[in-house]
Amino acid sequence: MRFSKKELEVIKGAFENNDDLLYSLRKHLLQCDIPEDEWVNLKKTVNPELLAVLRKDFLPTINDDVPLQQIADPLLLEKIMSLPPEEAAPHIEAALIAKEYTKQQIDELETGDKGKIVLKKLTPKIGEPTKNCLVSYVNLMARNIIISNTESRLYFLRILANQNNPAIQEEFKKKLEQNSNK
Repeated sequence: MRFSKKELEVIKGAFENNDDLLYSLRKHLLQCDIPEDEWVNLKKTVNPELLAVLRKDFLPTINDDVPLQQIADPLLLEKIMSLPPEEAAPHIEAALIAKEYTKQQIDELETGDKGKIVLKKLTPKIGEPTKNCLVSYVNLMARNIIISNTESRLYFLRILANQNNPAIQEEFKKKLEQNSNK
């Protein structure tokens, strides 16, 4: 397990039977509108221990104390390793943008400082892809990585936090079965 017992306690303490917090966190991470009272509650709930866990999960670094086969790295992109460098470059750039965006959003929880990358600006607009197709392609990939990673990481935290909740575990099993039948 990539998380220590103490980190699992932090996850459980924050997210067990608390989907509202997960939804608030998703709103923040995807730069959706958050009502003021919800933002205040999110900032109050996200303490230094939870921030450390979020950084570890969303922005993992390679270190030697992780169990075998559990190293996570946003740049561990096996699918692009077979591509020639000129084809791989946009994928690498998109992954770097997504990583920087995620870092800025987590940092904002701590500092309150808004970052420079705006998720909505990564979404191409009509006519834009034909003007600069490479930039549009990289931005769209970055946007999709951000959304996909946010959803999967929050779902994973939900599963970890609710390991002893039979209803959540049953939901997880059904999702696994659905995915394995594809």
